Amino acid sequence: MAYVDWICVLPEYRNLSIAQALFEAFEKDCREKEIDQYYLIAAVNENAEKFYNSFEAVSLTDEPLLRKML
Repeated sequence: MAYVDWICVLPEYRNLSIAQALFEAFEKDCREKEIDQYYLIAAVNENAEKFYNSFEAVSLTDEPLLRKML
């Protein structure tokens, strides 16, 4: 299992797929190390929710936490 504390992209660089690219690299690294799930402490705001909803096959809970099985 892996854990991501926070991910933050400066406002002027948002919507450029930077965070998505970081998570693609992170997930690749997890798979190579046989890590099959991760947790992300989730922010609670509109931009963050749009980002989290762009993930496939995740579970979002009432707690600000994103969890994904790889």
